[in-house]
Amino acid sequence: MCWPREEPLEFHGEFHDHPYRGSGLDGPRQAAQVDHHPLRREIPIYLGAEGPKNVAMTAEIADGWIPLYYSPFRQEVYAEQLAGAKDGFEIPAMCNLNITDDVEAGLMPVKMMLGFYIGGMGAKGKNFHTDLMARMGYEDEAYKIQDLFFEGRRDEAIAMVPDRVRR
Repeated sequence: MCWPREEPLEFHGEFHDHPYRGSGLDGPRQAAQVDHHPLRREIPIYLGAEGPKNVAMTAEIADGWIPLYYSPFRQEVYAEQLAGAKDGFEIPAMCNLNITDDVEAGLMPVKMMLGFYIGGMGAKGKNFHTDLMARMGYEDEAYKIQDLFFEGRRDEAIAMVPDRVRR
């Protein structure tokens, strides 16, 4: 009601009132409204999701998906889960950018983040990020990264993260 500016927001629910009424405050309350003219009538909803069921749900209910890591060159990895997406569903381009002359140093923050997700998120037998890396063609590396991470050998786990994703 508020976003498209067709009418002021009025809602009276169990826990919230708009405009606010109560607590002994005197005087009328103004209904909430947006002070500017939005570029679109609807606010698109994008979900960050991982794991096949979560991505399938995102494709079903959202306007877009924000993946942790996704390769447009490996669309088959999530093809089944994204098959139910409605027209106009978007997957924004995600990019980590480090400006440096040292490629290895520039890759390190990305490898550290991926190493943490692949190796340390979830449980040994249930880590969506480990499973995703395995589905992307890096099964040996994924499970070795996880083993090293759980052994407390994080630097070695991070070093195992591939510099490039196979196409």
